[in-house]
Amino acid sequence: GSFTTDELIQLQAFIQQWSANARNERSRWLRELLGLYVTFVACTGVRPGTETEDLSWKHIEFIEKPNMRVIHITPPKGKRGSRTLIARNELWPLLDKLRQLDTELADMTLEELIKAKSPKLLFRMRDGTQPYNLVNSFADCLEACELSKSDKDGKDRSLYSLRHYYATQRLLDDIPIHDLAQQMGTSVLMIG
Repeated sequence: GSFTTDELIQLQAFIQQWSANARNERSRWLRELLGLYVTFVACTGVRPGTETEDLSWKHIEFIEKPNMRVIHITPPKGKRGSRTLIARNELWPLLDKLRQLDTELADMTLEELIKAKSPKLLFRMRDGTQPYNLVNSFADCLEACELSKSDKDGKDRSLYSLRHYYATQRLLDDIPIHDLAQQMGTSVLMIG
């Protein structure tokens, strides 16, 4: 399954409202983290679960290039082992929001945190715990948002659909398929 850009925007807006209206603090934290997670996967093309469960701040690096900084992320494990991917610019504010969720990191700037190579996990709730998984929360969110659990072609949507969204958007940006396959840690055949 996949998402259109309009559907993803709708989903992200809904998650913000859904978080604010949670029954209790822990549910609010989980939904807040889910919103950041959805955006992270859609902006990076990482494999949900496999490549994110052990992802920590030490796996992120800012690379200075002429006229810009680039975000490199090296998930510690993946389907084909570790790999380095280049993240899109939309990730800057998201990383800063993830930093702010952790009271121990809130006094550091994002640049200081990245330089410190902290082993703390990226996806933790405000109380410092890592959710068991976000799969059920995502399914609940799709239902509450009244977005169909399947796309226009009848294919079921899941967190992995956000990886498909990333691939589709990069192809529409005219990224060569060979470069995209390398970035995503997959084959040209799987993308095609």
